[in-house]
Amino acid sequence: LTPEMLPVVLSSGLARGAINMAKHETIVKSQSSISSFGEMDVLCTDKTGTITQDNIILERYMDVNGEDDMRVLRHAYLNSYFQAGLKNLIDLAIIERANTYNMDDLVNYYRTVDEVPFDFARRRMSVVVEDRSGKRQLITKGAVEEILNICTYIDRDGEVFELDDETREEAMDVYMQHNNDG
Repeated sequence: LTPEMLPVVLSSGLARGAINMAKHETIVKSQSSISSFGEMDVLCTDKTGTITQDNIILERYMDVNGEDDMRVLRHAYLNSYFQAGLKNLIDLAIIERANTYNMDDLVNYYRTVDEVPFDFARRRMSVVVEDRSGKRQLITKGAVEEILNICTYIDRDGEVFELDDETREEAMDVYMQHNNDG
């Protein structure tokens, strides 16, 4: 009897939760969200968008030293523009920022060859683009830790060096500093 009654019991419990929340002037649009609320200890929200304005703005596009680098923005733009499917808010912010520097013309010089979509195990996504001369580039974006773990070389001031543990640590320090600053 229990397996057949489980949906009824679950729906009744969620409906009761919605009624209890309504008594506290909370509107529940989806009953399934009530169980998520029950699992939370702290909920932070900007319900009106007053702080975030429901918009992400790209402020910085840094190299390993923490300096703004137009090459970083250019590659992020190519990755965001050429990825298939829906673009998230970060992709749109990258595209918008690049367009302020008239980078939108870049798309005329490249074409998509392949893509490795984002997945939560890799924590990164990649696109392969080819320019008119046939030069192919794999451009990857993702979690800083994941990107640093797969990198073996670094471009610093136009010169390519092997990425050693010291430089990797410097990059993580720059990342952590800016991450902690919000």
